[in-house]
Amino acid sequence: RQQVFTAIAKKIERKVFNQADAIIVVSEHLKQKIEELGVDGSKIHIVENGVDEAMFDIALDEAPIRAAHQAEKNTVVIGFVGWFVAWHKLDKLIDAMAMLDDDQSIQLWLVGEGDLKQSLIDRAEARGISNNLILTGAIPYKDIPQYLKAMDICVIPDSNEYRSPIKMFEYMAMAKTVVAP
Repeated sequence: RQQVFTAIAKKIERKVFNQADAIIVVSEHLKQKIEELGVDGSKIHIVENGVDEAMFDIALDEAPIRAAHQAEKNTVVIGFVGWFVAWHKLDKLIDAMAMLDDDQSIQLWLVGEGDLKQSLIDRAEARGISNNLILTGAIPYKDIPQYLKAMDICVIPDSNEYRSPIKMFEYMAMAKTVVAP
């Protein structure tokens, strides 16, 4: 993402990191980036992202969620869970969905909310797939496993070299097919 005042931000960041007693990051890549700022690596600890396997139980019943969103048993549900923000590139996901046959047995579920909601609706309408798009709105975190259970394919449309998105681990914990960069 385009950023401003990066030189000032880096100075502040370096000062904060150097004054910290401990720093927790989710990847070796992030640890290395902080060390490159001159921060002592011995106070940087990696705690990788993960999920509670008891909560993300593959034995959950998907039928109530699929029924609530008119997804028949033979409907293929492609889904994303998260915020509708630019860096997720959900517009590309809608464009990809539009390349599929005009088949009512495929639905794209966007589970969440965000500033881009209306632009995603507009894009789906312009691409002729608004009937295949299901916007669930924000749901409580405790309900995410059941929504994932109801999906066939879970998608992360975009990422970068330092991200370790929780959603990927949630998707995998539910034994879903994952499409991600």
